[in-house]
Amino acid sequence: MYTSAEVWVREFVFEVFQRPFGGEVRWCASWQDHPEAVLRLEAMWRAWEVLHQDDGLGLSRWLLSHFDPSFTVLTGRTGPFARCTVERHVA
Repeated sequence: MYTSAEVWVREFVFEVFQRPFGGEVRWCASWQDHPEAVLRLEAMWRAWEVLHQDDGLGLSRWLLSHFDPSFTVLTGRTGPFARCTVERHVA
């Protein structure tokens, strides 16, 4: 449905999962410059592309097994964006 993880993040993740970033929840606008973030988001996107087509438990499986644990790691205090803020990228 989406052509890349970057498009998926911009058009799906940010539209559906609106979080206030700052404090405990961290994000970096330059997420593409963080190899771990790229790997995790690519994996989440690929799983989403397969599982969203499952009319049964696909989306639930995706949320519980892929999105929730990976997004928690990505945006957590010790994740790849730990030293970044929304306004400032630190490699």
